[in-house]
Amino acid sequence: MMTLKIILPDKITEIDKIILRLAEFLIDKFENQIVRVERFEGWDGSNIRIVVKDIGLLEEIIKAIGEFEARLGITGTIVPRIVSEDEFNTLPKHVSEMKISDDLVLRLREYLNEKFGDEIVRVERFEGWDGSNIRIVVKDIGLLEEIIKAIGEFEARLGITGTIVPRIVSEDETDRVC
Repeated sequence: MMTLKIILPDKITEIDKIILRLAEFLIDKFENQIVRVERFEGWDGSNIRIVVKDIGLLEEIIKAIGEFEARLGITGTIVPRIVSEDEFNTLPKHVSEMKISDDLVLRLREYLNEKFGDEIVRVERFEGWDGSNIRIVVKDIGLLEEIIKAIGEFEARLGITGTIVPRIVSEDETDRVC
């Protein structure tokens, strides 16, 4: 039998308070089907991950979240990522929970500069609508495929495959993109 564990961040935010209330609401409604409710920053904009024993309850859980939001007057605040316990247990933890650190950006920049020289204008952390988390500004967009391949090699060397989701743009595109 597992015990209850609540891990609070250094600074508790409004979404953290909502998560605690949501967990209680879902447990009351679905009892032992709820395994985990946590703050989450998904590539798709999701902000709360809910791990369940039976993924067949997906629609019911989504309806319950809508009911919860309506009761609190916070409709649209919760963007859930609902996964089965099996799926959660097979997620590579180091990848799914890894943030793009300044160090990782620096290491990627150095790696790409070694391979492509001054063709790489800038490498920076980025939060794109499409889930991209790194923006790479290049002089020649024709290098796109080679750069993507190099990123794959970089990730493989570090054992973080799938962590970097690049948005590669040409130098003259950056004025229009931001």
